[in-house]
Amino acid sequence: MTFQNKFTEQMLLYHSPEANDGFDNACNPLAFLSTTPQYRVAAAFALGQIGVHDTVDPLLKTVNSFDNDLEVRHLAAKALVKLCNRSDLKVLRATAEDYPEVHTRRVLLRACEAVERR
Repeated sequence: MTFQNKFTEQMLLYHSPEANDGFDNACNPLAFLSTTPQYRVAAAFALGQIGVHDTVDPLLKTVNSFDNDLEVRHLAAKALVKLCNRSDLKVLRATAEDYPEVHTRRVLLRACEAVERR
């Protein structure tokens, strides 16, 4: 995994979600960036554009954490459309079927359809 991929993955996973009122105990000097949802949205978008399958698990965790901003979860789901393969289909479908937010659920279902067509 390249530096850019690792950095983007860490922006999603290891920085505090938006629901924690901006307090972050991480020792990473860039941790303050995570208190602004736009940075996490950009990270989710970037992972989809980079196209590395290793980022599927962090994206699924992001989608399933409702501490994250709605737009962060939505862009993480859009990235999954591009990145998931057949080995991810069972988890992806389970996430999509029970997902409470309609707009993101539709994107997750579209990801399932994309995997089935590949």
